[in-house]
Amino acid sequence: MQKFTAMNCVVTGGAAGIGLAIARALAAEGANVVVADLHSDAAEAVAAELRERGVRSVGVGVDVSKLEDMQRLAARARTEFGDIHVLVNNAGIDGYRGGAIWQADDADWAWSMGVNFNGVVNGLRAFVDDMIAHGQPGHIVNTGSESGISRATSMYMLTKHAVVALTEVLESQLSARGANIGVSVLCPGAVATEFFESKHRPATLESDASGGKADRERLQQHIDASGISPDAVAQTLLDGIRANRLYVLTSNVSTDDVRKRAEAIVGS
Repeated sequence: MQKFTAMNCVVTGGAAGIGLAIARALAAEGANVVVADLHSDAAEAVAAELRERGVRSVGVGVDVSKLEDMQRLAARARTEFGDIHVLVNNAGIDGYRGGAIWQADDADWAWSMGVNFNGVVNGLRAFVDDMIAHGQPGHIVNTGSESGISRATSMYMLTKHAVVALTEVLESQLSARGANIGVSVLCPGAVATEFFESKHRPATLESDASGGKADRERLQQHIDASGISPDAVAQTLLDGIRANRLYVLTSNVSTDDVRKRAEAIVGS
């Protein structure tokens, strides 16, 4: 996919951070954009901003961890714009920083896996069959992380490893079918967003074990000081889509960490 003009695009987690930057970047290229976010008011506010720029956009409130919400999103997107060409499964959270992985409880696992991994699965279940059926050029992006290609040391990192593996399976199976759909996993390094400050955890999934406030504050300070801009990530992604790259890494990803993990595996 070389051009985004008049392409119909869906971005989850699109009201803030990387998702917002991707939505804006697609709109700047002339795409129609469905902005999906847990917070419907925020999603519609972004859509209104994009409409002011002269592009078609709607905002939709959606909980990506719920398949029925993603199916509703897909139906709304098709109603508004028709066939969907670009799907960006971007929504993600840092769900557990309370201690050792074996101390995480059911709520920690449900929230972290529900958003970071099942959210991507639900996006694929809701959109891919229709994208195959209409046969037009398309592209699917799943947002992973530098954490998903280096050695995992936290629950967040293991969810991103799962997203990377899921994307590899998706690319392999779509290619085997001859589908006209490119696939990318976006793996940014530290990005200057409020990722660790925001905790929109559902009341039904509250947990006594999921604290880690000091850890989150430390990480937020790190990305505030050293993270690249979300706009830079979005432009890197659009370049990656144009080049049909499976792995899209930002300029601040430490390939040394990736190499060390690979060498540890092959040298074992």
